[in-house]
Amino acid sequence: MVALAKSSARAAAISSQSRTSRTLVSTARRTAARGQAPQQRWRQATTSAAGATHQQRRSKAAPALPEPTAHQQTLRRSFTVGGIGLHTGEYAIVRVMPAFAGEGRYFVHVPRGTNEHEWEVEQPQERELEDLDAPGFNAEDGPNDVSNAQLFFEFIKVQEVGEFRGSFEDYIQRHAAQPETLLLEAEAELHPEEEPAVGQAGEARMPAHVSSLMQQGPNCTSVLEQGGFGVWGAEHLLAALECCGVDNARIEIEGGKEVPIVDGSALGWANEVLRCGLRSAPTHQTADAPIARAVWTPEKIVTVHEGEAFITFYPGPSARVTVGVDHSAEASVIGRQWYSWSPEDAGYTAADHFRYAVAPALTVYTAKEATELAKDGFLQAGADRVCLIAEQDDWLDPTLIRFDDDEAARHAAIDLLGDLSLLAQPGGRGLPRGHIVAYQPTHALQAAFVLRMADAMA
Repeated sequence: MVALAKSSARAAAISSQSRTSRTLVSTARRTAARGQAPQQRWRQATTSAAGATHQQRRSKAAPALPEPTAHQQTLRRSFTVGGIGLHTGEYAIVRVMPAFAGEGRYFVHVPRGTNEHEWEVEQPQERELEDLDAPGFNAEDGPNDVSNAQLFFEFIKVQEVGEFRGSFEDYIQRHAAQPETLLLEAEAELHPEEEPAVGQAGEARMPAHVSSLMQQGPNCTSVLEQGGFGVWGAEHLLAALECCGVDNARIEIEGGKEVPIVDGSALGWANEVLRCGLRSAPTHQTADAPIARAVWTPEKIVTVHEGEAFITFYPGPSARVTVGVDHSAEASVIGRQWYSWSPEDAGYTAADHFRYAVAPALTVYTAKEATELAKDGFLQAGADRVCLIAEQDDWLDPTLIRFDDDEAARHAAIDLLGDLSLLAQPGGRGLPRGHIVAYQPTHALQAAFVLRMADAMA
């Protein structure tokens, strides 16, 4: 492996089970040509975060980014992703479909061949900034005068508070208009809304709910199981659905039991939600009316801990997660990191949206963790290209880094948000109103916390 050429013998064992077909990412067949596969769009996203404000995204025009609302939502149409599960090495096809209001998010195991005709593998295509052809931006001249002045003041502000490191040119590139948001209306015309799937009579459905969560599952991923039907590694997908406002969804899985790892983050899933768009979740009645979306508002502090690791909920007026990780002893390149995110902050902009601020963060392991997981029979697909591996004071492949100072903490937030989504009542929000602070969270500790929260809210 080129990316691991400088690794030690111990780290080399991490990628020994890697497969060339490990991370095939496929999406619903395209009627019109689009650029890159979901996991490859990050290069474009880093150079061009959408500049619409929270208020602008609430205008009558098609929203630039999908987000939760006060009423229940579902997808406008379905999407399909095929790929390899990180820990089992099994190939699976996942199709996420619209669902009726009040059904919530749920899994259905379908026979092989059910959705194979719905997808095709996209070949990654790298693009240069000049190819984006975004309005108001020229790769040589920069943005127009008005936006240039506005961006410059923003650039000074974020430099002062340490939120951005780099030149003004880098900042301009990062905030160029996002072309894929401009394609939403055109693509909507090509792909009409799909009616929610009714499903087969008597089919077994497993709700993406705390009642399906296994507390004693492997500590490297979340496991849902009910009636002999199990799903591994759904936390990235569920985090994207929860944070992008997909309250109701039918999730069909065929083949393996593990959700594809895609690129090791939640970005591919968030991109698919963006591409398909949202609509008010319809009801089974003839005349549809928007159905309210329930939000938990616990009134008591809830906490779980194991050693120095803990997760605590504090009642508050808005939802927020704050995550801390500390690998300074075994991997100084990670060190101590904290990251805090809220979809309800004052001054919220597109750059704060889950898709940009959280979803792109890759899975992070120390070399010791990865080696131990491989010895225990996990990481069957291999960690290279989908995981950041840290060995002491360096990364095995630093070219994968997407957030210089806090990628590990941001990815820990993805995992936590995915597990918190299991608190949702059918059609409701899983993320409770209040502040959740987690330090050194593990999947086992998160499972214990989610179960404790469910008891507190009963």
